[in-house]
Amino acid sequence: MKGASPPTSAASQHLLGNHRVEVSGDRARSLTYARVHHQGAGPFAGRSYECLGEYDDHWARTPAGWLLTSRVFAMTMSIGDVGVLQPG
Repeated sequence: MKGASPPTSAASQHLLGNHRVEVSGDRARSLTYARVHHQGAGPFAGRSYECLGEYDDHWARTPAGWLLTSRVFAMTMSIGDVGVLQPG
């Protein structure tokens, strides 16, 4: 975007595991553990931010397929400089 600040996060990785899914008719809920790592860029080069938690997703079956209707990320731990997530 023209005039937008460059991001302060150069790269990120989201590791997801232990997917648990419950389906009830045209509704579903999935729980997924996540470890999320962001590496800083620009003024945040050399810094990083990492958090662990669980996604709690709710789904609805539609004629077009399953659609995500809500998502909550419950963070259980974080470490590092959260500033790497901010616009530059």
